[in-house]
Amino acid sequence: MGVTMKSGEYKTMDRLAVRQRVHLLYSEPPDDIEKTTLSFVPVGEDASVLDVGCGTGTFLARLSHPHVTGRVLGLDISEAAVASVATRGIPAVRGDIYRLPFQDGEFDFVFARHMLDHIQRVPDALRECHRVLKRSGVFVAVINDASQAPLLSDLIARTVKSHGVEVPASARPDVDSGNLPTMVQQVFGNVRVEKVSGFLVFPEPYPLVEFAISLLHFYGVSVESMEYPAVCASISHEINNRFLQTGASWRDRKGYSVSVGIKG
Repeated sequence: MGVTMKSGEYKTMDRLAVRQRVHLLYSEPPDDIEKTTLSFVPVGEDASVLDVGCGTGTFLARLSHPHVTGRVLGLDISEAAVASVATRGIPAVRGDIYRLPFQDGEFDFVFARHMLDHIQRVPDALRECHRVLKRSGVFVAVINDASQAPLLSDLIARTVKSHGVEVPASARPDVDSGNLPTMVQQVFGNVRVEKVSGFLVFPEPYPLVEFAISLLHFYGVSVESMEYPAVCASISHEINNRFLQTGASWRDRKGYSVSVGIKG
């Protein structure tokens, strides 16, 4: 379908749900990413909205309350994501961001949240989002900073390498908060950027272990790989030992940006 990503990662929504829960429960200061995004870009009840890379559908569920009269729709390349959204009673279609199955000018808002770092041809994707927006329509992209949870990232990479697995270059995406705004500016002719920063703080090891394991696919270790059980055990052992030795919480930097472009 033209989108290059870790295809096996989204056969289920389980690991994505873990990552969403971690950011919701263990951020300092508190950070509900979906709520934060909508605080920067309020969506009217009569607006037509497309969420590209809709994932578990929690974001669309926030927009689909009883007073909404506008069209709210999800799109994802993952069949599991489309099914997850459908269980919420929200329409979603399987599709490719490079060839959105919609006419020109259909939507008031197009959201692309934490998905542009999974694809290769970001400018092409942005142009396609621009195409399906109405005049004065709003494009919203959410993407992580280049260095996200660096302490945990280093631990995972080191552990994976110790088990003979080469960490793929895609573990550090080419697109992040640093360069995405320029790409949005080039396509839309304007961009407004909102920055959010803070920390992930884990007072106990279990949620940190669960979070680390949810990220393994991006480091070249899929659930199906023969190294997976041993890598998981090593990560759990190292994290638990660290808590035993220090008696302190794990504190790791996080950050992301919200880039907003308006179609002229």
